Amino acid sequence: MGYIKEEIKEINFQELSEKIIKRIFSFFNVVDLTRISGVCKKWKHLIEKDPDIFSNVNLAIFEGKYKTLDLIKIVQGGKNIK
Repeated sequence: MGYIKEEIKEINFQELSEKIIKRIFSFFNVVDLTRISGVCKKWKHLIEKDPDIFSNVNLAIFEGKYKTLDLIKIVQGGKNIK
């Protein structure tokens, strides 16, 4: 019996389309997005300029550390959070 052998090709992350990169970024939490935005200008631009990446932000990592109102201010880009 025969079988199909699939060839696995390595691909550089930077070779992926912006659509695919944005989809991957959509799975990161807000802290990770902040960190990876410092990797390169392209990633920073994709994260800062695409509202879809932040359409679903998981703030569970902040549970118990901040008040709900403060988290809302953070998401909205508010300043003067104490």
